[in-house]
Amino acid sequence: MEVGQICKKIAGRENGRYCVIVKIDGKFAEITGIKKYKMCRRRRCNINHLKPTRFKIEITSDKQEDIEKKLMSSGIIAKLGLLKDKNLKKLKKKSK
Repeated sequence: MEVGQICKKIAGRENGRYCVIVKIDGKFAEITGIKKYKMCRRRRCNINHLKPTRFKIEITSDKQEDIEKKLMSSGIIAKLGLLKDKNLKKLKKKSK
């Protein structure tokens, strides 16, 4: 695991949610996500409670705004299935 890695929480209150590793300190990591897309909030987490994904972003600063911009511009939100297309929902309702 390394800084910028996209992970999924496998234990705790936010079990099943995605997050980004901001900083690693021994066996703990500082993680964050975007609240709008039901990702984890900024907190300290045990590395054993994280499952890494194949996605990674380049983090230049640990500011929340910069991390959110990187996540949105990289398209990872859509790849993880967190971005729901409203037009698809409308088409399904019309066909019924």
